[in-house]
Amino acid sequence: MRRAEFAAELGGIIRLLRDHSFLAYSESGRREYEQKLRTCGDLFAYLVFSKTGIAVRSIPGLIPIESARDATYATGRRLVRRAVANAMAAAEKCTGLDREYYYSLAQLWDRAGAKLDQGDPRE
Repeated sequence: MRRAEFAAELGGIIRLLRDHSFLAYSESGRREYEQKLRTCGDLFAYLVFSKTGIAVRSIPGLIPIESARDATYATGRRLVRRAVANAMAAAEKCTGLDREYYYSLAQLWDRAGAKLDQGDPRE
């Protein structure tokens, strides 16, 4: 997958969320909007997997997809870096197996981020 294809797919994810953003402003639509956020997070995790080959996981609140404004490769890399930071912050707050889970999640996203930073020499 080339960078332009990655950016185009990210654009589709951002548009999906933006088209349904009106749901966030009503009490009755809030649950549906949260479902859209989870779906977009899962789509982004799959997009990262498609580009890097690393099977990253998405949990609610990990990927700040709603903060993405433009659909570029650099935006995707920033989202991955923020996912790493969010997973590390969650790990610091937890204990026991939860802490290990979030640390492993952060490591997966960090490895994926390193591959995204590396890029493809054919591009």
